[in-house]
Amino acid sequence: MAANNASIGGRPASGRRGKRAYPVKRTINLAMTDVQPMNPGLAIPLVILVLIAAVLFGKFAVVDRLKAVSQAEAEVAEAKSRLSEAYQRLDSYGELSELYAHYTFSGMTDEEVHRTDRAEVLDLIREVIYPRVRMDNWSLRGNILTVTMTADTLEDINQTAQTIKAEDIVDLCTVTNAKTNEIRHVIKNEEDDTEETIIETSVTAQALVYLNPDEGVDRR
Repeated sequence: MAANNASIGGRPASGRRGKRAYPVKRTINLAMTDVQPMNPGLAIPLVILVLIAAVLFGKFAVVDRLKAVSQAEAEVAEAKSRLSEAYQRLDSYGELSELYAHYTFSGMTDEEVHRTDRAEVLDLIREVIYPRVRMDNWSLRGNILTVTMTADTLEDINQTAQTIKAEDIVDLCTVTNAKTNEIRHVIKNEEDDTEETIIETSVTAQALVYLNPDEGVDRR
């Protein structure tokens, strides 16, 4: 009888099959087949075109923009410098303006010194009177403004006078010499040979505006 560790048919006595030895591949060939190599005659011009495009992009998209920003910053700095110089000049005129006022106002009468600011009178005419009525003429003597105005009705003129009186520089406003104007328009109808008369009316009056005197510091 054979020993216990003997095998039958060349197999181990335990009945387990032995592992086979398979070949091991540790590298992979990724080379592509049927790939045509690039033509150097075509590749070189393409590379040159790409480089030119990159240079142009860098110039127009980056360099030129940086130059524009730099130029704008320089202009802003110059404008600030000029503004600063202008402010310094204005500050330096303070003493000169006071000296000029001293000599120019010294020869004025009391009525001239206390006249209402003419710029404010012009603002009154432009912003209050002109938008509401038609001004035929106006004059300013001392602190009395005389305005000849025309409107559709006398009520329009009276309301304008009340608006004028409400202004700070105005002491009193009166309306005088009101009269009604009539303009006749004759319209002829050619179809039936008839005429139609249309009467257009308006009111003209004179407003006397008494202005408040300038109560500022006596500048003489």
